[in-house]
Amino acid sequence: MNVPSNKLLPGLLGISLGMMLTIAACGVEAGPSQPAPNLVINQPTITVSITTNPSPVPNSSKTPAPSPTSSPGTVTEYSSGALWLRLFTPQDDQVVTTAQITVEGQAPAETVIGVNDQISVVGSDQSFSIPVILKEGPNVIEIIASDVYGNEIDLILTVLYDPQGES
Repeated sequence: MNVPSNKLLPGLLGISLGMMLTIAACGVEAGPSQPAPNLVINQPTITVSITTNPSPVPNSSKTPAPSPTSSPGTVTEYSSGALWLRLFTPQDDQVVTTAQITVEGQAPAETVIGVNDQISVVGSDQSFSIPVILKEGPNVIEIIASDVYGNEIDLILTVLYDPQGES
């Protein structure tokens, strides 16, 4: 098929112009290649609530009542997805006069709790108790709770060991 050149050139120009308009409408620029857009991955949300002298909560699989042996005081609650953690002791920036403290709290059964270099699995009673030896001065305590679904809570607390005490 022979197309006269005086009809071919305007047709090709029309197609070219149409393609450039389509490309411009899509936001694609001609020229050197553009870097791919950054991929943003949403991080899980960790919710924190602090309660002083909490009232008992009806016992259920997701929100257990505080242990009857725990003394009234501050309970810090954390959650990430279906994972929750109640921390009774220690509290962040707490000052203690003994060289050993116990990290105590509650979490769902089968939750893995890591405290610094110690690992424990929460039993069916949903409680955990992990001793920590302190050095004099400030001590960093990292608590990591994780479940089989990939939910994780990571806490960094500071506890000050002052053997003479603040009197």
